[in-house]
Amino acid sequence: MKRGEELLSLEVQCEPPLDRRELETILTKSLQALFGEWETHSSAVKVMDLHEHEHKHEPKQGTSSTFRVDCPLASVGYIRCGLAMVTTPAYLDHTVYRFDVVDVSNGQ
Repeated sequence: MKRGEELLSLEVQCEPPLDRRELETILTKSLQALFGEWETHSSAVKVMDLHEHEHKHEPKQGTSSTFRVDCPLASVGYIRCGLAMVTTPAYLDHTVYRFDVVDVSNGQ
């Protein structure tokens, strides 16, 4: 990520629940499937857990998990494509994932 580049934060709700590292892996795999092995957008992404008291859109207990995905403004469209067109690694192929972007705000 370039210094001084504008960041956006995407609040992403995931079903079924998963952890931060799994979301990072799925997002990277999805971006590579869409834009090739040399895509540069996944390297600029930072995924963080949102604690329950920080959720803007409270999900039903236990049915989903919510994360904040920070990325450069120039990569937002690519990241949203990766979240919509999900490609999982082989060891996660047995599960169908749904990622909803429920909020977009300026990064902090």
